[in-house]
Amino acid sequence: MTTCPACGSSNPENAAFCQHCGANLSGQPTNPTASSFDTPAESLIPPAQPVAPQQPPAPQAPYAQQINYGAYPPSPRPLKDRSIALILEILPGLFGFYGIGRIYSGDTQTGILWLAGGLAWAFIAGLVSVFTGGIACFCTIPLNLAAVATATYLLNQYTKNHPEIFGA
Repeated sequence: MTTCPACGSSNPENAAFCQHCGANLSGQPTNPTASSFDTPAESLIPPAQPVAPQQPPAPQAPYAQQINYGAYPPSPRPLKDRSIALILEILPGLFGFYGIGRIYSGDTQTGILWLAGGLAWAFIAGLVSVFTGGIACFCTIPLNLAAVATATYLLNQYTKNHPEIFGA
């Protein structure tokens, strides 16, 4: 048995390093980091620092307020063309599809109501025309034209009352 000169513990005869502290038992110099084995491991651990209690995170602003648009504000929507709205009301309206111009204008709810009503009227007019052998067309076609004229007139009034959508 060999006694370690650093810590005094006993080691086997053929051991090159101490089994307890890792010191060199052969007497030959080792690499420069070997001197770190001479110090006990407990002295290498830094002393514990007191931990400050953590504060809860600050409340964040809603997502819409967190968006950074840069130096420029978001651009406004371009104005819609009044004539396109009226054309979209007249042309499909001739075939029973009223309200397309309203949907284009942004008055979606009213446009869908006109569209549903026009499709219901087209179905009823078609049935009546079939049962009367086409004679009912003399009544339904003028009613369709009156419905197109009414829808177009009301859309024109809507476009005049909403300059923020169509301009002055």
